Amino acid sequence: ITTLTSLGDTCKFLLVTNVNVTQVSAIPIQIAANPDTVVTGGTSVLTITATPNAIATWYPGGTTSPSTGYTVTTMPPRTTTYTVVLQRGPCSETLTVTVWVIEDGCESSDVFIPNTFTPNGDGANDIMFARGTKIAEMYFAIYNRWGEMVFETSDKNVGWDGMYKGRPADVGVFGYYIKFKCYNGLESFKKGNITLIR
Repeated sequence: ITTLTSLGDTCKFLLVTNVNVTQVSAIPIQIAANPDTVVTGGTSVLTITATPNAIATWYPGGTTSPSTGYTVTTMPPRTTTYTVVLQRGPCSETLTVTVWVIEDGCESSDVFIPNTFTPNGDGANDIMFARGTKIAEMYFAIYNRWGEMVFETSDKNVGWDGMYKGRPADVGVFGYYIKFKCYNGLESFKKGNITLIR
């Protein structure tokens, strides 16, 4: 850059300044979700391919593990679009990728509870469990014919062994109630009867 400055008729200044321009290359990026379609409760790995020394931050925050890095894992509760911001020096680049979630509801039919069980110690059908692949959380309670609660749990891996107050419960019909939340965040309930046979 050359500047000529004149002060009146006699004084003139010539100022020459050199400016160095450094070209910063763009950040080439490829982004992918593998798989890009999951069922409720499924995981997907999000990956970016970019030049080294860039910082990658994923949004929405707190939904990936970890929240920064070139490869992260996510378990979206519903179809979600993820944004990654890559920063390297003064340059940044933003890209998005969508993970599609197949949500098929949360219904009472998503829980299976047998209508009979035989807690007689033979190793077959001795424990009454509530089963369902969509269950994220649950409350399961069983009552006798007088309305007394004989069993309750919030742990889907715990079932009733047919005991009540430290003794084998009488044979007969028991009522149950289960309230549960599916991985997609929806809730449902189910109630019915169980027959205890020894």
